[in-house]
Amino acid sequence: VGVPAALLLTPEQLAPARGIHFRGMTIPGYSLKLFRKFERMVVQKWGTKTRDELAPNLGEYDPIRVGLAYMDLVGASDFPIQVAGSLATAGLWFLEALREIATTKEPTQFEEAYWFEEMWMLPVPARRAALQVALKEAVWDTMSTASNLAIHLMQACSRLYTLRQAVSAMTVAGRLGAGSPDRA
Repeated sequence: VGVPAALLLTPEQLAPARGIHFRGMTIPGYSLKLFRKFERMVVQKWGTKTRDELAPNLGEYDPIRVGLAYMDLVGASDFPIQVAGSLATAGLWFLEALREIATTKEPTQFEEAYWFEEMWMLPVPARRAALQVALKEAVWDTMSTASNLAIHLMQACSRLYTLRQAVSAMTVAGRLGAGSPDRA
């Protein structure tokens, strides 16, 4: 049973946010400065593709590292919406990496950093396929956890958006790259 196309988000809507994710969230007596500073640093360092002459200290583009950083942010979260938002954003960054790897013929600049020692004996297409399968699993795992949190702990509006985002991202991930289109 497929998901009606009208319910799925567009590729533009599935692009990970390049700005601060918790910008509009204010809670009396609770400071979100740490989250904002962390997000700004991570996205500036690893989430931008172009280097600017005015900011030479920017790191290399690495969407996997940004996704892992959002996974780290989960431990510092206090509210279910923060946890689900961090997991969903991590899933979107993993989906971004999967899209880039699946649509390029040559290895990307960030891809080789995740080939561990045993993988170097394999041919390049096999290494790329293994990374695509791992990224697909990462998208499915982060999005399914975020949707489970949404179902059980979040209010209706944020629940609906998180579920739509999760189903859309998992559908796109299933169509991309190596591996089976669905989970076994």
